[in-house]
Amino acid sequence: MIAVGQKSLPPLDRLGLIDDLFALAQAGHSSTVQVLELLEAFVDEEEYTVWEKICQVLDNLSQLVLDRTELHGQIKAFSRRLLDGIVGRLGWQSKPEEDHPTKMLRSLILGQMAVLDDADVLAESERRFDALLNHGQAIESDLRFPVYKAVLRSSNPVASFESLKRIYCEATLQEEKVRVANALGSLKDESLLSSALDFAVSSEVLAQHTLNIVSSVALDSSTGRRLAWDFFRLRWAEFSERFQGAFLLARIVKTLTKNFATEEKALEVDTFFKVHLLNYLIVY
Repeated sequence: MIAVGQKSLPPLDRLGLIDDLFALAQAGHSSTVQVLELLEAFVDEEEYTVWEKICQVLDNLSQLVLDRTELHGQIKAFSRRLLDGIVGRLGWQSKPEEDHPTKMLRSLILGQMAVLDDADVLAESERRFDALLNHGQAIESDLRFPVYKAVLRSSNPVASFESLKRIYCEATLQEEKVRVANALGSLKDESLLSSALDFAVSSEVLAQHTLNIVSSVALDSSTGRRLAWDFFRLRWAEFSERFQGAFLLARIVKTLTKNFATEEKALEVDTFFKVHLLNYLIVY
């Protein structure tokens, strides 16, 4: 812990320490408490690659307890406390001498805090989004994704959703379309998540971005995970026709099912593909 806090270990070794301990916890040879205690030692970390690994671990832990409301809330609170210091050090404004990894780190951390419902990040994102829509004040490219995720979770998600759909349709850059597509799963309301899934297969959305939207919905909440899986099953024929290449279809199947954690869901997935995948292989 001391070596981590003092950064006497090089970044690659600090990253490997997190990776190894979390792998041991997943295998049942260490405890989740030990993982969280280790992460607390990284409160003063500055390296992008290390923070990326920390955020991956926090995301994985969050996915495991999505359906356990109290525990999920505790993980979110822990994550906010851990990230609060780096948010304060980075701020929102990039500096002239700043390198690219620092810009990437700011986007990563603010995006993480948006999903964690940090009040300050949500409020600042709303302010910047309003300035974009009503006063034409551009949002820095590195900040657009976290801002888009945040405004979908803040005070007026319906208006934000409609605005982001318009931004997607009017965007000429693929990069901007991907930002919007990857942000839409941040919605909380079930009816809005369903609308996002409908939008994903509409004529307004490019086929390659359908997977981005559906994956985003499936990964950001337990409600979204359930809705995305049911949506996929209901529209199996459409998905299998649209993504005949095995790679793309396999990718969406993995995303939709990898975080299920009950015997009931395992049986449901197994039964579905025993029927539908066999028919798919016979046809194609």
